[in-house]
Amino acid sequence: TKIKNEFPVFKNKVDGKKLIYFDNACTVLKPKSVIEAMNNYYQNLGVCSGDRSSHLLSWRVQELVEQAREKVREFINASSTKEIIWTKNTTEGINLIASSFPFKKPRDEVVLTLLEHHSNLLPFYEQGKRRGFKIRIIVPNKDGSLDLNLFKKIITDKTALVAVTHLSNVTGLIYPIKKIISLAHQKGAKVLVDDAQYIATHREDVQKNQMDFMVFSGHKIGGPTGIGVLYGRESLLNNLFSYNVGGGTVQSVKIHGNNIKVQYLPPPAGFEAGIQDYAGIIGLKAAVNFLEKQNQEEIADYIEKLSHYAFEQLKKIPEIKFLADYQNQIPATLISFYFSDKKVSLYDFNLFLNHELKDYFVAVRCGHHCAQPLHQFFNTSISMRASFFIYNSTKEIDILIQALKDFFNRKK
Repeated sequence: TKIKNEFPVFKNKVDGKKLIYFDNACTVLKPKSVIEAMNNYYQNLGVCSGDRSSHLLSWRVQELVEQAREKVREFINASSTKEIIWTKNTTEGINLIASSFPFKKPRDEVVLTLLEHHSNLLPFYEQGKRRGFKIRIIVPNKDGSLDLNLFKKIITDKTALVAVTHLSNVTGLIYPIKKIISLAHQKGAKVLVDDAQYIATHREDVQKNQMDFMVFSGHKIGGPTGIGVLYGRESLLNNLFSYNVGGGTVQSVKIHGNNIKVQYLPPPAGFEAGIQDYAGIIGLKAAVNFLEKQNQEEIADYIEKLSHYAFEQLKKIPEIKFLADYQNQIPATLISFYFSDKKVSLYDFNLFLNHELKDYFVAVRCGHHCAQPLHQFFNTSISMRASFFIYNSTKEIDILIQALKDFFNRKK
C-alpha cells in the first residue's frame, strides 16, 4: 500500500473498480516524482536547450539534460556521458545500430535468436535487404532456454554483430548475456543487448558485462513514453555511419556550387537530431532516482518471488498451459500462458477480467506480444501475459487465479 501511494493512477478507479495492473512488461506506471519533474519543465521552463538557444532559460534546460545524461551513465555504469545517446525508445536505438553499423565483408552476418521482439528482428531484416548483410537465427530449447553450444557453432569469423535480448518479454527468462558476449568477442564480433525488459528490475553494468551496445526505453522503468537510451562504447559509436541528421548534429555545413560538405559532431550530439524530448529526458532522470531509492536488488528479489508464486498457482489449474516447459528456470518477471482448449478464447477471459469482476479491474496483456515467430515455435498464435512490478502483491495474483477458476466454471 505504501509504495502504491507513489503512483497516482491507483487513486483512480476504472469503471468504479480498483485497478490491478499486470501489464508492466508493456509499460510500467509512472510515480508522482516523474510526473512532477515533467510538469516542472513545462510550467517553469518549456524552452529549447542551450545547444539551440542562448538565453538563460535555455541553459538551465541544457544543464538538466546533461544532469540526466550523467544520471543514466551512472545508472548503467558507462565510462563516459559521450556513450549515452537519447532516442525515442528501444526500437529506435536498434534501428540506429541496424542502419549505422559498419558491416564489411567478410563480416557480413548478424546473429539473432528466435526469442527476439519484432523490434530486435525487423530492423535487421529490413537493413539486411538494403545493405546486403545476412541474418542467422538461433532457436531456443522447448523450455525457453538458449543452448550456448549453438552460439559457439553459429558465431563465426563472418559474424559482425550479435543482437540478443537479456530478458524475454514472452518467456520471462533471463539469458546468460555475459557468456554470449564472451563467445562473440572471441570471434571478433560485437554485441547489441536489448535490455528493455531487464533493466527495470535488475541493475545493469555495461562495463562489467563488457557490452558493446545496449538499448532500453524510459517507460519500461517508470519513466515517460517517447524517451529511450542507446549506450555504445565510445570507440564504436565513433565508427558508426550517420543515421538521423539535421539540426543539432553538425559542426559545419558548406556549399560550393552543387557540392555540399558536412562535418558532423561526434557522439552523442551527432546522433541527436532536432529538438529533443526535454521533458522526457528530465522525467527519465526522475524515474532512475525513484528506482535507486527503492534498491534494485530488492526489487529484483521481490518481483522474482511474485513470478514464482504466480507460476506455482497457475500450475494448479489444469486448463492452463505455459508457452515454455520451464524445466530448469522459472520466469523472473512475467508469466505467459494459454488455454489447453483452443476453443476457449483468451480474449473472452480478457473481457471477463475487465467487466465481470465485482470489485476489481484486472489489466493483463493478450496477444502475440510483438513476438510472432516465438509463438509459432511454441505452437500457438497468442498467449496471455501477466507481468509484475513493485506495486503488485500475492493477494492480487490470488484475485487473478480465482478469476481464472470462475471463468472456467462458467464454461462447464
